[in-house]
Amino acid sequence: VPSVEPSPNVGLETGLLVGDVSAEDEAALSVFQESVQALESLYNFYFVDIQGLLDGSDDRAKALDEHIALLTEAYQNGSETYNQLGEIQSQFKEEFNAGIESKDAAEAQFFTELDAFNGAEAETQLLTFVELKQEQDDLKAKYMAFGELQSRYETVLDSLFPLIEDLRVNREALISGVQVVDVLDSDLDLI
Repeated sequence: VPSVEPSPNVGLETGLLVGDVSAEDEAALSVFQESVQALESLYNFYFVDIQGLLDGSDDRAKALDEHIALLTEAYQNGSETYNQLGEIQSQFKEEFNAGIESKDAAEAQFFTELDAFNGAEAETQLLTFVELKQEQDDLKAKYMAFGELQSRYETVLDSLFPLIEDLRVNREALISGVQVVDVLDSDLDLI
């Protein structure tokens, strides 16, 4: 069975939702929540007991065909979600990179004002720098979160595809109740 255990959130900010949330970020976070729920469905599809499903059905062929159709649809939807997560992650990266110059400029201006003993202006630049740094930290945390979720999708999709192929290749044997041999890199456990 492929490893589908959650990995530790190394480097992932826990305060993902702290601070102001723009409409775009709110939409992205909504996609994040929906994607997590959809990922759970993919996990559940992967671990369906095929023999139990077929043994509990009055029409094994229909049950198997319906399950293969559901798996295929789930795989396609999961692939679309995987791509969407990558696009959102790229947007966060672009926003992060776009803010580097202004953050660095505010930091440099802070030190210039400090060196000139301009207390009020130094404080203004410090507050500007802190705000820009917090925005970048927020974007980095979101970037990391979407990357982690996309990685988990990849793991599940890489496991789901051989399962679908196993079921298609061994359809007749499964319908007749014959024990079958798994396809390489699959974990159907029918033997």
